[in-house]
Amino acid sequence: MFGLSRLESGVFGLNSGYPNYGYLGVPMVILAFGDAAALPIALLLFADSVVLLAVLACFVAATGGGLFQTFGRALITMAKNPLVISVVAGLLFSASGLKMPSMLASVLNLLGNAAPPIALFALGATVYGQPIKSAFGEMGAISIMRLLVHPALVAVLFLMVPGQDPLWIKVAILSACLPVAANVFVLSDHYGGYSGRSASAILVTTVLASLTVPVVMYYLFQI
Repeated sequence: MFGLSRLESGVFGLNSGYPNYGYLGVPMVILAFGDAAALPIALLLFADSVVLLAVLACFVAATGGGLFQTFGRALITMAKNPLVISVVAGLLFSASGLKMPSMLASVLNLLGNAAPPIALFALGATVYGQPIKSAFGEMGAISIMRLLVHPALVAVLFLMVPGQDPLWIKVAILSACLPVAANVFVLSDHYGGYSGRSASAILVTTVLASLTVPVVMYYLFQI
């Protein structure tokens, strides 16, 4: 529909399917549903990120060759993904039982606390001057899939599987209706494709989500 390249198509799909779990999802669901919501949102964030990054790796990997060659390139691409590396490193360190030296921990905490505002600053700088009007069709498609289609699919999926914990259902639906994650911009910039459009999509969906998310939360509180 939009004449996108293979890489751009992958990032377009990531925009459509990757909610803002980290900056909005975690604090929002805990504030809305209490501390019991921490476990489901953490598992959702982990599982969803792994699946989406694996699919993105298939779009990033060069075409050509047989199925196994393409799959191998996708695995290598995913292994080089900075988000995957950080998650695996943190998981291994936590499982090891080791403790970080206080001086090193202070430096890493300082860098970690600085990362979100720096990412948002880079996002804002990229959005400036982007021709949103010329990409109206793409922004509209991403917004509809991100804010409406995805949460509707999640709701229908849970309705098809009886016996689920209502809290988990509410957390899943609320998480699915969030705007595009800032990580999408970071990944698009990392892979060198569709970063400007991704920045615009984050801006547009975040503005629209200020209207759609409260409506979803209202209905979730009625359940």
